[in-house]
Amino acid sequence: MPEKTIEKPVTLDDVITLATSLSAVDKIRLIERLAARLEHKIPASAVTAKNGSTALLETTPQTAPTVEQTPTPSVSLFGILAHLGPGPSDEDIDEMRREAWANFPREEFYDD
Repeated sequence: MPEKTIEKPVTLDDVITLATSLSAVDKIRLIERLAARLEHKIPASAVTAKNGSTALLETTPQTAPTVEQTPTPSVSLFGILAHLGPGPSDEDIDEMRREAWANFPREEFYDD
């Protein structure tokens, strides 16, 4: 007859030790699963905090956790190309247009 082994109960410290060895994504999954199970077990009427105050249990839509980032200063669109120097003058633009359109329409396309 096989012997029955009595397993010791899992303690909170055991669970924490195992949870700290998980990757960040698996930790988030663990928290989501635990939160989903707790929502069904805890009555929505009230939750007592450690300081003795009673607060209503808030139900918020679950969103993916975000990493807080320090905002980068925004650059004005007027100054974003300033490192390229001054742009072409109106005279330069007009000259380039005249050169580009000088041979248009080409006569070789209009063979009579």
